[in-house]
Amino acid sequence: MSSARRVRLCVSKPFKKRFPGIETTVHVPQTLLMVPMDAILIQQVLLNLLENAALHGGGTRNITVSAEVRGRSACFCVEDDGAGISENALPYLFEDRPSLRS
Repeated sequence: MSSARRVRLCVSKPFKKRFPGIETTVHVPQTLLMVPMDAILIQQVLLNLLENAALHGGGTRNITVSAEVRGRSACFCVEDDGAGISENALPYLFEDRPSLRS
């Protein structure tokens, strides 16, 4: 079990160091949220989502990471203010196509 706060700290510090020009906001419940998860794996997933928003977001300046309880589960969300994914690319989002990487 790992706490959502611990995951938050482990993700936001290295991201802010690499992308100091992007404002990150993190919201986690006030109460301790213990989640049965591989903390290192979820940290890597969240860091990857943050980096994708920074590198491919098309002008991303603000990223918000939040965690909330949903029933017996925890939900982590990453939202940014970048341009987003073009509608033309959506059907191919999970295919390995070089044209979608730019």
